[in-house]
Amino acid sequence: MEKYLKKLSNPALEEAVAKYQKAPSEKHKEEVISQADRLVRHFVKTYSYGSDEEELKQAGYEGLMKALKRFDPERGVLFGTYASHCIKGEIRREIRREKTFYRPNWMIELQHTVLEVTDELTGQLGRKPTRAEIAEAANIKEEGLSQIMQAGRISLEELDQEQVRNQNYVSFQLPIEDKVMLARAVQRLSKLQKKVLFHIYFEEQTQQETADRLDMSQRQVSRVLHKSLALMAKTMM
Repeated sequence: MEKYLKKLSNPALEEAVAKYQKAPSEKHKEEVISQADRLVRHFVKTYSYGSDEEELKQAGYEGLMKALKRFDPERGVLFGTYASHCIKGEIRREIRREKTFYRPNWMIELQHTVLEVTDELTGQLGRKPTRAEIAEAANIKEEGLSQIMQAGRISLEELDQEQVRNQNYVSFQLPIEDKVMLARAVQRLSKLQKKVLFHIYFEEQTQQETADRLDMSQRQVSRVLHKSLALMAKTMM
């Protein structure tokens, strides 16, 4: 990864930073921004996956400014290398920050997997990996990558969830397409139905314990449970 980051640097950027550090001014800062534009755009393209590129670009420039403020040439590291880490960090923070809609845990894990795979492949290949390479390494259909990374920015109902699938079957794991169907089914339940399922199947409580928690009778919990499971089964058919 370090060798790859060094490739993204350029002498003109290093010279512009040296000028700024010697005589800080808006003129010299603008020169640094101009020379680092390619660097920022590179990481925006690497991590966008359907996100708002303009917002990610602004985050990238925030990372650049932090790098310019904190950079110490005495450490023996090129500014381009140091700035790359700061730019990438701010862009990834923006991707996490922009999530305003509900995301099930398995979708959050998929997003994390895509980002981690992207970093690993970048270091291994010495270049930005293609979407096909990322999809293969993450065991996700290529057409589903943008859908996965948009989750949270838009609601699950707006996503084309049919595109989110595994490339290959993995033993002892629920396939992504089944997780999508399950998420859809759960979303159609009422708040009470979701609570009953949560207490019984996630907290492993008995129907009576669930009834006590929700101020209901055991018979009411039983009816809600059976109705919920029937609705989910119908939705997933």
